[in-house]
Amino acid sequence: MTLVDELYLFGSYALGALEPHDVDVAVDFHRDERMPQLEVASNFSGPTPHGELRRQLTGRSRGIQFRFDTALRRQLESVGMPMLRLWRRGDSLQHL
Repeated sequence: MTLVDELYLFGSYALGALEPHDVDVAVDFHRDERMPQLEVASNFSGPTPHGELRRQLTGRSRGIQFRFDTALRRQLESVGMPMLRLWRRGDSLQHL
């Protein structure tokens, strides 16, 4: 979680769907010196460079879709997609 700055809930679950198919979470994070290495490695071996962030956030849970793209989150917000901030760096993790 050291790279994660904010987590946002969006999509059907955030809109109050009674039976959502999955939970959509937007992750704002900052890059460190490891990210370029992970991105290059993923081009050759296949796993996403965001895999470690995903594992730290969910363990082995399924049904959670992550978007690791702040620009996409902002674009969705600009067209009216509600974004519910779940957590921001400095907040306690106990309420999650």
